[in-house]
Amino acid sequence: MNSELLQKHIEFEMNLVSSENLKNTLSQEVEFFFNYVKDKKLKEIFPPDKIEDISLTYLKKLELSPEIINLIQQGLVENISFFAHEKKNISTYLDKESFFKLFEKLLEFQVIRDHVIHFLVHSKAYSRMISSIIYSAIKDFLITENPLAKNPLGGSFLKLGQDLLNNLPGMGGNFDKKITEFISQNLSGRIQQSETHIKTELSSEKTKEILEELWNFLDTTNLSKLQEAVPTENIHSILLLYPKFWEHLKTTGFIEKYVSKNIKAFYEKYSEHSMGDFMKELSIDQTKLITEITEYSYKYLNTEEFRNYYRQVLTRRLGAFYASL
Repeated sequence: MNSELLQKHIEFEMNLVSSENLKNTLSQEVEFFFNYVKDKKLKEIFPPDKIEDISLTYLKKLELSPEIINLIQQGLVENISFFAHEKKNISTYLDKESFFKLFEKLLEFQVIRDHVIHFLVHSKAYSRMISSIIYSAIKDFLITENPLAKNPLGGSFLKLGQDLLNNLPGMGGNFDKKITEFISQNLSGRIQQSETHIKTELSSEKTKEILEELWNFLDTTNLSKLQEAVPTENIHSILLLYPKFWEHLKTTGFIEKYVSKNIKAFYEKYSEHSMGDFMKELSIDQTKLITEITEYSYKYLNTEEFRNYYRQVLTRRLGAFYASL
């Protein structure tokens, strides 16, 4: 008798997930779930202390193992190789108007922008670059403007021009060293001037000119060149650095503080909100969401593989119950 009841119970449940009934079953279950949670507060559905505990526990246990690194590498290589056969330009897939608006908005982050500019122009590398440019310009001017250097005989007189520079008063036979020292000692004002100039350029109507130049570059850049920009042979060596960096962030407590701060900030704002109110704030329509979840679930679950698995689950669970009667 119990065996007979078991089989009838299983067939009843299997009928609910048959191809003709599955969508309706899913819709009812999803709707029941949302009706159950919509009036409950977020802190009741997702208790903040438990969410924080689970999040931090998972982060502490999370390790970037060699297997994970290898998986990430394979994914990156596959995605980068996708561009190898893409012969169109980047601008084909970008909307110029949206592109301009995005960058114009980014440039409005003045504090961040000014910090970045200040860091770059006051770096030693920038100073060396400017020194080299100024030095080369001065040297080229003095040599090429030397009447001897303009002689059609060329090379030998250029050598005379170099000798002339070294023998100028105060050079002590070393023009290169003297002029480089002079530039370095007097560069601070020029650095400040260049910083002011860059800030002015990015705060004026000239930004449109800069964006036009950038767009023209993108308009002639073939997407296949993106693969050349990221050599696949270097990806693995870069990824190998990640595990140590990740472990350091965990050891110093940065990750823990960062996650805790965000969880607390979220619950300070939404803790007393009901799930329904929270969804409304996100402009999520419950009816549409139920329909979408149902449709996607149906496409995924409407297979004989799923039904075979589900029958095995029912047989195992219900079988244990009926055997105990």
